[in-house]
Amino acid sequence: MIQFYKPNKKVTGTASSFWASADGGFWVSMIKQSAPIGQSPFAKNKDNANKKVIAKLSAVEVAGIIDTVDRRSAWVAFHESGNQKLNLSFKLVQYTNSSGEQKEGFAFSILKQDKTDSQNKLSFSIGLENSESRYLKEYLIYCLRNSFERAKNLYESSKEGQPRTSQKSNVDYSHQEKEEVNREGDANHNAPLVKTQSPVAANVDDDLW
Repeated sequence: MIQFYKPNKKVTGTASSFWASADGGFWVSMIKQSAPIGQSPFAKNKDNANKKVIAKLSAVEVAGIIDTVDRRSAWVAFHESGNQKLNLSFKLVQYTNSSGEQKEGFAFSILKQDKTDSQNKLSFSIGLENSESRYLKEYLIYCLRNSFERAKNLYESSKEGQPRTSQKSNVDYSHQEKEEVNREGDANHNAPLVKTQSPVAANVDDDLW
């Protein structure tokens, strides 16, 4: 599991986590800032469903994020589950750092919408510097490789006539993460529509960084 914390003075920051579960699933969560910097800025919203979102990613979507970092472009996906719709995006953007310099980085966003009420929606966004994007890319590659190894072990076990039991993943995950996945995960979302776009040259909210 890897985490990015981006609190700010306006108390509008976001924290995001990426991890792989023991069953081979890929997950991402985002939480809105709830308190000023230095006062456990995300603790209060950890269990607040109205201030957080969890999404399950397919292996192809994970590969899409990796490819986007490599090609410095943009990726989007759409999920639906029950009464909930999620619009996910990971794209190259321009921003101004704390020294006033123009920089390029990646913005990861999730728009959470109620399918029965178009006015009931919540947006989450976090900015990643180039080094952070590279860190995310390497972790996702690691997770994908572990999923390949797990699939290989299951296949070999089935050929030998052994029960198709899950093999232990090399990726660590906590009891709390399992509970969050079981409680709020969108594992039954429809097959995602994945799009790749040209690099984005628009300025975004500098508070994401």
